[in-house]
Amino acid sequence: MRAGRLLIGPLLRRVVGTRATVWVETSAPAVVTVRAANGASGTAPTFSAYNHHYALVVVEGLKHVIVLMICSPNLYFLIS
Repeated sequence: MRAGRLLIGPLLRRVVGTRATVWVETSAPAVVTVRAANGASGTAPTFSAYNHHYALVVVEGLKHVIVLMICSPNLYFLIS
């Protein structure tokens, strides 16, 4: 497999307990690894749709998950 470049992402898709799902788009088929600062990580191969390459990577073993959702310049939510 040739190396793909990261085009979009990483984007946080979902958080459940100590797991988070991260979405990315790459320029070519690839195997994507996401590592957190605490050592938690996840790996997934990309899948293709209409000549675009995406991966949904599940990162397991997170100790604390903090999510900041920005809805508009004056409205945001912090979930800890």
